[in-house]
Amino acid sequence: MNTNLYIDDIFEHTMDTIDNLLYLEATSPNTTIIKDSLYPRIAEVLSTIQGDREFKILVGKYLNDNHSKLYTAGPQYLIPFTDKQKAEYFKLFKIAPSEVLAYVKEILKSIGSNSKFIYLTQNPILWVFYCCVRYYHLTKNEKGFNTAITIYALAVYPSVYSVTFPYKCNADVMQYTIDHLTNRYTISKAGNIFATLFTSIKSSTEFFIGNKKTTDHNRFVTSTDAEVIQFIQRIHNDQKSLMRYIMNEYMDNYRKGLRVSNNLDSSDAVQNDPSKENNTSIVDSVANKIVLNMITHGVNLTLVSNAKAMCPSISLAECRFYISRIVTSKYDNDMEDFIKAVLFRFMYDDHHDREDINSSSFIVWSTKLFRQTNSNNENIAIIKELLTKWATETGIYTKYKREGTRNDYKRCIFFYFIFAIQFYNQ
Repeated sequence: MNTNLYIDDIFEHTMDTIDNLLYLEATSPNTTIIKDSLYPRIAEVLSTIQGDREFKILVGKYLNDNHSKLYTAGPQYLIPFTDKQKAEYFKLFKIAPSEVLAYVKEILKSIGSNSKFIYLTQNPILWVFYCCVRYYHLTKNEKGFNTAITIYALAVYPSVYSVTFPYKCNADVMQYTIDHLTNRYTISKAGNIFATLFTSIKSSTEFFIGNKKTTDHNRFVTSTDAEVIQFIQRIHNDQKSLMRYIMNEYMDNYRKGLRVSNNLDSSDAVQNDPSKENNTSIVDSVANKIVLNMITHGVNLTLVSNAKAMCPSISLAECRFYISRIVTSKYDNDMEDFIKAVLFRFMYDDHHDREDINSSSFIVWSTKLFRQTNSNNENIAIIKELLTKWATETGIYTKYKREGTRNDYKRCIFFYFIFAIQFYNQ
């Protein structure tokens, strides 16, 4: 690693911290303009079923539109968050950017400083998204909270990326860079830039929530204007530090000519099979997209009804209950493994194309898949193990002792995922 660049990062982060401390020292800790004026307007919308739903749909649409760029190995692309896209959120909350800016200027005026605080005044959408994060945290809505911090992180990302990666990235060099980062860095474990940004902001918010075992307090509860700005600057600084570290490593590898090779290893039978390599890439992409949509949008009641129709003897209400306990961030890795197992069996083992997923033949094929008992196949084993795990942890096995009933509920869960794969594979 380039030591001078690393020292520059530390210096820049230190200066950011000093700026934060100067700001917090100058600001009255009793000022709560955002909490008193902006937050109630955001909470009023999110507290309604329609408002909550529309907010999550907007976030889901942005993720869908940028899916291919979000699931690259590292920060390879600028992902714009345009004024038109921001306007959809301002419209949802019935507030104009100029109104948010007026609140911000009122806060900055109380400081009595000549500093313009450009980052704070040029990003009114971040103040709105902060209020969304606060609302979902205070209402203990984990799905909403994850949705809010996701769009917050993605709203910050374009400006950070533009500064740290002013030139087009080479995909092979970036892949090499990510592959050779040590495991202590977020992106090494996350696997793609979307998961990296989410993990980063999730970690950054922990300091804000505080720790009951220490004297730390929950800043989302008090939410003074100083604390709101501390949040805004903290997320920006943490994301910038992460991106600059990756950039430093990337540039070092680029200068040395280090990159992943596109040549297949002749000693590896799996890599010598082009169709498997291609299908693996497609399966990963499709599975990531589907899981992301399932968690963002929550349980689809129409799909529940369709899945229940495959098992007429069981309760629709209980099907909905059990599925709602599975389709959460708690099981996101399991959900992805399940979908990958289904798709890999369909596309590689049985030689279908992605376009066939949305055909009626996929349903017929899935019916046969559920009946298969050949556990020697790795993908079938994964499917059956996860269905058993979910049936156990959701309480199906506790409530029902009859094997036929247990199997019917597992069938319902199975087909909910099959219909979800079709629904989100658009």
